[in-house]
Amino acid sequence: TVDTVLIDPRVLYTDELTVTQINGLDGDFRARAWEAARAALDDGLLTPGLHPLDEIPGAGGTGTALVSPLRDPLASAVVTEARRVGARIVSLDDPGLRSLGQGFDELLHAAGPVDDALRRALATLHDRGATVAFVTGATDMATADAEVVVGVWHRDAPPPWGADIFVPDLGGVWRFLHALPVAKTAANKGVQLSVSGSVIGAIMLLPDVVGSGPASVNLAAVGALWTGFRL
Repeated sequence: TVDTVLIDPRVLYTDELTVTQINGLDGDFRARAWEAARAALDDGLLTPGLHPLDEIPGAGGTGTALVSPLRDPLASAVVTEARRVGARIVSLDDPGLRSLGQGFDELLHAAGPVDDALRRALATLHDRGATVAFVTGATDMATADAEVVVGVWHRDAPPPWGADIFVPDLGGVWRFLHALPVAKTAANKGVQLSVSGSVIGAIMLLPDVVGSGPASVNLAAVGALWTGFRL
């Protein structure tokens, strides 16, 4: 049963960029640098990441500007639902998460390429004995060694071939998380029915047992199907 959800931070963002932090300045200087950074972003001069202010026209000579993708409107709902179902929720320590990072149980070190950091995070969680559902939209990460890989397939991006489940957006991820408790109940019921069926089958092999024969077997099968339907 899945007890940990590892989320690739890239699936929590949209393609739209914005200036999210200005560091090293205060007051009017900070406001002026913010406007200069926004103008440079609109002109296509900035990419995601930290930029020294002395490289941004009109921003000043001290400090940095952080450019990040805007968060998906459903990002907070996904994190909240993962916590509601009782799963431990983990991601990388990405600056773009900002306040959303407080909703995670753990943010692991993200040095180097994101794919490599996610592989290290997955290995760390497995070393702890976790059963992991991994949410990603990256094609190269869809074959990661997780118990369940949920591939977020955006319409204009290559499909994450190799994922166990395909969803079109974070709404699909939310529905997957929402179903985890029911899936756990169904798995437990399945084990119980399997054990019960084995016991009944063994008893029916005994001679002179009342109820032996195909009718009782069919009745037991119908009962199992009805139990599964009610879940």
